[in-house]
Amino acid sequence: MTDLLDFFQKRADGFLQEWTEAKQRINLVSTLRLLAVLAILPLIYFFVTTQNVLWLVLTILMIIAFIALVTWHQNLFERKIFLENIKTINEEEVNALKQKFEHFVSGQEFVNPAHSYTYDMDIFGQNSIFQYLNRTCTASGKVRLADMLSTPLKTKESILERQAILQELAEKLEFRQKFQAMGLNVKEDPKENQQLFRWFKEPPQFLNNGLLKVLIYVLPLALLALTILSFWDLKFGNLAILLGFINLGVVGFFTKKINHIHQKVSTKNGVLGKYLRLLKVIQEESFQHPHLQHQQSSVQASLKAIEKFQKIVNRFDQRLNILVAVFLNAFILNDLRSVIAIEDWKVKNQENIEQWLAVIFEIDALNSLANFAFCHPHFIYPTIETTQKQIRMQGVGHPLIPPSVCVANDLTIGDNEKMIILTGANMSGKSTFLRTLGVNTILALIGAPVYAKEFSTPILDIMTSMRLTDSLKERASYFYAELKRLQSIVQTLEEGKQLLIILDEILKGTNSEDKLSGSIALIKRFTDYNCLGIIATHDLELGKLEEQYPNKISNHCFESIIENDELFFDYTLQAGVAKNKNATFLMETMEII
Repeated sequence: MTDLLDFFQKRADGFLQEWTEAKQRINLVSTLRLLAVLAILPLIYFFVTTQNVLWLVLTILMIIAFIALVTWHQNLFERKIFLENIKTINEEEVNALKQKFEHFVSGQEFVNPAHSYTYDMDIFGQNSIFQYLNRTCTASGKVRLADMLSTPLKTKESILERQAILQELAEKLEFRQKFQAMGLNVKEDPKENQQLFRWFKEPPQFLNNGLLKVLIYVLPLALLALTILSFWDLKFGNLAILLGFINLGVVGFFTKKINHIHQKVSTKNGVLGKYLRLLKVIQEESFQHPHLQHQQSSVQASLKAIEKFQKIVNRFDQRLNILVAVFLNAFILNDLRSVIAIEDWKVKNQENIEQWLAVIFEIDALNSLANFAFCHPHFIYPTIETTQKQIRMQGVGHPLIPPSVCVANDLTIGDNEKMIILTGANMSGKSTFLRTLGVNTILALIGAPVYAKEFSTPILDIMTSMRLTDSLKERASYFYAELKRLQSIVQTLEEGKQLLIILDEILKGTNSEDKLSGSIALIKRFTDYNCLGIIATHDLELGKLEEQYPNKISNHCFESIIENDELFFDYTLQAGVAKNKNATFLMETMEII
């Protein structure tokens, strides 16, 4: 990890130096631009007063120089923003490697207690897997990443393909960081983007109006003709002025609808520009994997199309300047020409626009997983089993626990048992291990690397019951919520699906005797279905099930150690039932009893 820390820190320092140099150039160009403006005015004066062609040539050259300086300044400014973004990206990678990722987006909006596993496995929310690995730069890319984490892939082929894609993208650090830095230039409002996408699907309001499509050409041509004729006869000038007002009236008649369309597209122009830059980054990269090549080829047509759309919207935005709007609408009915051009573009591209943007969002999400792989070279890509129905792990640890303090464990589920009874004292590591198993299996089934020396799993669904909540709205108690979750697990098993079941201290809301008998009955029922499972419990009596069902149930435990009036945990998974207890010892130590 030290090598990676140094690597990202050196990159951050290098981009800081470039950023400083770019800022100095911007200051220099700003000064030159001001001097050019100050020089143009006297040059014009000298030309007007002397009528010397030399002053005219110098004036033209200075204007050209000024325009070049303005363009240079804009390019330098964009470069400075890019360098600032990419510097920040590398600084944040340093913080993430130091386990300082609380300031990252948490994905709290994706927290769903009803989901089959994301709530229990801390996939979303503060200090979550999502917060740790998310590096998306688009709102929809973030949603796509959340969907990947919430929806495991269903075939070995799709998982292996995802693994190969991530392996290629993991090596493309420059591409990934350039993509992310470009995407951070413009912030997105997900609601506004959804409105834009909905508008793309709305039927046109102006495009099918044949009369308007004729008027936007005939009226400007007529005005041009009258303007030219006015040089010979002033009465044509009066007609030209009258026609100009008529043109304004025609545009004004449709102002409400025009304003509605302008509101939809104008505020999104910055986001569309951002998407265009991201498409260019994708287009400029060289990919080897067929899926990435296909994604790249599908966006080739989008570059010109989105560039055209931007030009139309930029022309449409001229209406924001009242004087310019009056002039353009009087002469060329600019607002109507713009909305018709926009609707024509929309009709031609509405079937493709979502596909084009989907490529951006897919790459955005994949880049996060690829960065996760790059930053964890000690992680491995797991084996996906199709013949053996067992999960086999060696040296498995939780991805959010640094290797320096993480105690890795070995476990195989499905070799000599279907269900594992996991016992252990408080704080011995049972819940952490349940999440270690669950999170790594989730990562394996979405094609991402896992924290293990060896890891293999079959294709299965994951269902958990660890952190249930009551609901005042539905008047549901914790106990009832747990029963509903267990009912859902059983119903899914009855549908014939293969499950990994992870339970932590089930039936907490009832008395000990009832809890024990219910737990025994539930575990026995699980053994009749196509599932693998692990159940953490304090009920040591459940350990006797191994004797009754030796080929279906086995015991594992985490032990606590009390030596010289001190409590220790080694967090090492062992076979058998836990023997040591620590609750009374801790209460005595803390002088509670």
